[in-house]
Amino acid sequence: MRRFDGWRLVPWGVALGAELALARAACDAPAAWQAAVEAAGMMLAGLVFAWLRPEGWRGSAAWPGVLVALGIAVRLAGWPWALVVAPVGAAVAVVLVRVLHDAEAKLRRPAARLGWAVAVPAVLVVAARFAWLVGAPVARPHLRLAEELAAPWRSADPPPGPGGPPLVVLSVDTLRADHAVRTETWRWLAARGRAWPRAMSTASWTVPALASLWTGLPPAEHGAGRRPEGGYAALREEAAPLAEVLRRRGYRAAAFVANPFVTEELGFQRGFSVFVNPDEHPAFPLLLAGLPRGLAGVSSRDGARVVDRALAWLAAAPDDGWLLWVHLFDPHLPYEHAPAGSLTHTITDLEAVRRGAMPPGLPDAVRRDYAAEVARADAAALRLLRALDDRGFFSRGTLVFAADHGEELWDHGGFEHGHTHHREVTDVALAVVSPGLPPGPGAGVASLVDVAPTLRAAAGLAPAAGPGFDLRAPLPADRVATAAGNLYGAMQRSARDGRWKAILTEPEPEEADGAGSADGASSRDGGRADPSGAADGERVEVYDLASDPGEARPLPAETPGAEAVVAAARAARTAAAGRARAAVNDAALRALGYTAE
Repeated sequence: MRRFDGWRLVPWGVALGAELALARAACDAPAAWQAAVEAAGMMLAGLVFAWLRPEGWRGSAAWPGVLVALGIAVRLAGWPWALVVAPVGAAVAVVLVRVLHDAEAKLRRPAARLGWAVAVPAVLVVAARFAWLVGAPVARPHLRLAEELAAPWRSADPPPGPGGPPLVVLSVDTLRADHAVRTETWRWLAARGRAWPRAMSTASWTVPALASLWTGLPPAEHGAGRRPEGGYAALREEAAPLAEVLRRRGYRAAAFVANPFVTEELGFQRGFSVFVNPDEHPAFPLLLAGLPRGLAGVSSRDGARVVDRALAWLAAAPDDGWLLWVHLFDPHLPYEHAPAGSLTHTITDLEAVRRGAMPPGLPDAVRRDYAAEVARADAAALRLLRALDDRGFFSRGTLVFAADHGEELWDHGGFEHGHTHHREVTDVALAVVSPGLPPGPGAGVASLVDVAPTLRAAAGLAPAAGPGFDLRAPLPADRVATAAGNLYGAMQRSARDGRWKAILTEPEPEEADGAGSADGASSRDGGRADPSGAADGERVEVYDLASDPGEARPLPAETPGAEAVVAAARAARTAAAGRARAAVNDAALRALGYTAE
């Protein structure tokens, strides 16, 4: 009769524990039933090993870890390459097990053999996770892995502080203002708070815009953005984001975001004790149970999933003393919910589309699918608002809703964002709901730099230096809002007041005798300027928004009445030139159509 060898269960239990710990530290944790399936399957395999007691390398303690690594390799290969990887990987697995068994055979002491049975499967599972992070890939997989390994022992929240009203920022990526105001979310907010259907972003793309939202500073001061030398610069160390300020006051700060640009490397995690981004910590597939329930075939960036994560955190949050940021990604390319066969799935070369080379009917398909993605983000956002309302948030807390920028859908002959400062890109819907703030349309020109000052004031903090205002108070009637920076092409700067809009396009470097740059340096560091502040070769377009709201008829820079916006556009700057290059998830950005740097 066979003698049961309970020691052979140890490596299977260790591999299972490592799997579940890493899976729970990732963005999407497995469902309870999946964890139960994994536990039952792994321990059943361990029981079989303990009962059969295979001899030699067939009974090695390395088997559970090696099998997890093989499963990761097959999943990384994807179909149909998995058909090739599986047999090759199995052969490699056998060789690895035999090598490890030979090393194990040299251990004579029981304690050493037990240590081997614990260490080897754990190390192999961790190595498999590292391979998954590299294959995902994330910007700095070694740091992400270190965070996940430390997660069980790390406190997610700071010590309790004096408390304060709860605060929420709900932002939607790439949401055009004209689409935003047609959503149920907007109607819900406008009925309860102050709403600006056309506020102004501070840039035509995500990084500088969201950096302004959180710091209350323009791009020239927070420093985050595109480097003219290539790559991207992170938020300046001295530009403290609101979450960092509030955390020092004892606030608990959590962020549930989706965008490979919204990362720790670019400074957006600063101050958040909980920061969940699927591009930072992608889900970990269990050997038997696979990816978390509902994730297979669905993007982790899906707005419904982002809100699910936020609601799970919110359920355990106290009544006061916390900040929550939810950033939805659905309206951004690629439109992952577009029906099969949609023309938007033919956008494989965005550079060609940007130059005007496109299949017939593509603009209409893109507009249709974009609207459908906005509707999905609307449903997710509305679910969050209703959950906040159910817990009584709006009786004591302040919420700000905004977009980082809009999207050009061939309004001015172009597509996407990051190329132009026309209103379809730089205008964003913005709303504030706060106790005691009467609902109604907001007067004046609001800007993303007003979000942080508004939340600071709501939390009882003194105003900080910067151009922003508390949106709960009246804005100056003569306020001029500015934006600076493009992701592609010539650098642009713009400014807008209640009537006039100015867009300044800088000369390309070769047009400025080699002195310029793509980061706004031409008129600052070498471009010849006349006494009025105009750089040699710059182009300035002025629009009278009262008679030309679509910005279709440019006027000259000398148009009477537009002097203030022209001067403000000339004064606006970016400040990423010469700064350190931050690590980013290049593969994820290329998958979204961004040009590789």
